[in-house]
Amino acid sequence: MNINLDDVKFVWEYLFLIKKSSQTEEFIQLWKKIGSFLELNGRTYGSEGEAMGLAAAKLNIPVNYDYAKQIPFFKKRVEVYKISQGKAKREDKLSYLERYYKLKYPQKHIVYKALDRVQGKVGVFIRSLRLKLETLRDFDFYYR
Repeated sequence: MNINLDDVKFVWEYLFLIKKSSQTEEFIQLWKKIGSFLELNGRTYGSEGEAMGLAAAKLNIPVNYDYAKQIPFFKKRVEVYKISQGKAKREDKLSYLERYYKLKYPQKHIVYKALDRVQGKVGVFIRSLRLKLETLRDFDFYYR
């Protein structure tokens, strides 16, 4: 892809805006292609920030972090990171984290837990199969 990795900025995928331009469609296609490549090679399907950063760098789309400071939001991963770096106090975020865990991991009957687990495994298998079939269309890019 001929990208200087020093120019790549990681993108927080849950809070990302892109201004409509002539490159928007190309960015989305490249993001999908890079994301599929990363997933096919062992990266988790839930982390799109790396693929987005690489696609933006390839197309010379600037990544600006200033807007994220103006929009209040809660993301567990970010809050835990801030606490670990000493940028936030654990006591201040504790109520948010407790509420997050109650919503994310509610108490369920063991039968429902088992069904959720099976459904998750089947979902991963189906996504993996779909990915492998989709990537066969561009065999040289994904497999060589």
